[in-house]
Amino acid sequence: MPSFEAWRPLLEGTRRHEILNLVREVAGRLAEPGAPQRAAQAARSQTGHPGSVYWLPQGLAQGDAGLALLFGQLDACFPEEGWDRLAHRALQEGVGNASRESGMGLFSGLPGLALVAHLLSRDGRRYQRLLTSLDAELALLTRQALEVPLQASRAARDWDLVSGLVGLGVLAWTRNHPALPDVLARLETMARQTSFGSGFFVPGECIANPSLREEAPEGHLDLGLAHGIAGPLALLGLTGNSGPTQATRRLADLLEANRSDDEWGPNWSAAAPLQEGALVPGPPTHAAWCYGAPGIARALWHAGFREQALETMQAVARRTPQARRLVSPSLCHGFAGLLAHALRFWNESEDPGMKSLALEMVARLEEEWNPQTPLGFQAVEPGGVRVDQPGFLEGAPGVALALLAAATDHEPGWDRVLLLS
Repeated sequence: MPSFEAWRPLLEGTRRHEILNLVREVAGRLAEPGAPQRAAQAARSQTGHPGSVYWLPQGLAQGDAGLALLFGQLDACFPEEGWDRLAHRALQEGVGNASRESGMGLFSGLPGLALVAHLLSRDGRRYQRLLTSLDAELALLTRQALEVPLQASRAARDWDLVSGLVGLGVLAWTRNHPALPDVLARLETMARQTSFGSGFFVPGECIANPSLREEAPEGHLDLGLAHGIAGPLALLGLTGNSGPTQATRRLADLLEANRSDDEWGPNWSAAAPLQEGALVPGPPTHAAWCYGAPGIARALWHAGFREQALETMQAVARRTPQARRLVSPSLCHGFAGLLAHALRFWNESEDPGMKSLALEMVARLEEEWNPQTPLGFQAVEPGGVRVDQPGFLEGAPGVALALLAAATDHEPGWDRVLLLS
């Protein structure tokens, strides 16, 4: 299989220029003073899920740290256009409003802010004082997380990518922080535990998502990349130097045992509920980053199970749009997230199906573009509710970043926050 050496742009010629102009338009709207906050305020009146819309300046998912990521990537691609000033301003806003009370979450707490600062630091030549301070916070947060006994809490937020130990591990790995071995050791221990599959099993009372809790009153094994066992598998695979280990094999075996294949090939449900003492996977979920085959495929790829990973993504490419069940442009559970996956797999495997899938997602995002809306792209909730979401994970900034990756030869290093690289 070909090795990945340099990032290849998906788009060329006129199409490339059209997409780049669209990205610049989105970023320009987000750069207007107060625009993200106004969009967030509008979104709160539009959404059917008010708790899902907020603006937390230090936050990566919905805050200025996420905007800094977009402006910083634009600066890396087009250093003569002045995006670095906007990235610095957004980072300053995040730092100025940062709070230790935000917890250890990569997407809402100080770790995400630290990761963005690192990605904007130009290999450590800038923001050294800030990064040194945030490294100290990382050490404190990691120590606090590891002091909790393994059985004291079984909630996914304690160990997952979005809110827990896996997210801390991504930052520690990126920063070459001395806390990394302890984080990996805890995750490996949890992977080897055998209670209902692994130490990542979540009892019913600890399941945060109400619909998933209703489906699994006895508990479940979450399978996704954002909140499930694909997250630890991806991190352990990326940080390992000697191929699959006992822990990664254990997690890969759990994913294999809990597949929910369809007529197109390998597929997964969001979680495998515990029923009468056994894990029983449900019907396939959407083809997204947070849950579903693409995120799981990426974790398998990182862990060295590459034939299985590519087979999974090829099945995603064969599925009909209806079978993929994507309706929103977003990174988290929409077209931009699938585009980011397809671009990575195309660049690293040269599989022509991945290129076709990526082109399909670009076309789908072009259909979603609506210049009459404040940010050009709106998140789409179940039922078709459209929301002016200004956050990186579910809104316009993430869509712009995915399209930028398709239109330039600059590797999208920002996708490390999603455990894609």
